[in-house]
Amino acid sequence: MSVSRVLTILTVCCFFVKSGASAETLYACMDDRQAGLKASENYRTTTFCEERFTAKIDTNKPSIWSEKLALFSSNSTCIFSSRKDEFTCTNGWGMTLTLNLKTMNFARSYNATEGDDPFIAFGSCERF
Repeated sequence: MSVSRVLTILTVCCFFVKSGASAETLYACMDDRQAGLKASENYRTTTFCEERFTAKIDTNKPSIWSEKLALFSSNSTCIFSSRKDEFTCTNGWGMTLTLNLKTMNFARSYNATEGDDPFIAFGSCERF
C-alpha cells in the first residue's frame, strides 16, 4: 500500500472520528433573581435564595445532566429553539431550563402542584 493511500485513509478516519465527537460542555450557572410562591403559606408570593448549579450539556444529542436541577439524560427532553440559539430541557416533574447559547443567560422554572414551591429564576452561566 502506498504512503499516499495510507495518509488518505487516516485523514478520512480522523474526519469521521472528529465529526462524531461529543459537543458536551460543562457550565457553571448562578441565579441572579428567583421568585415564586410559598405553598405552606397559601401560595404567598415570595423570593427565594439564589442558587448555583452545574449543567453538562451535549448539543449534539441534545441532552443535559444536572443533579441539582434533577435534569438527567434519562428523564429529560431537550430541544433547540427555531433560531438554534436557545437550548431548552424539561423533565417529567416540572423543572425546565432554557439557556441562550449566545448570551449565556438562562431562565429556569419549577411548576409544582402538590405542596412544593413553584418558582421562576433568571441568571447566567459560563463555560467551566
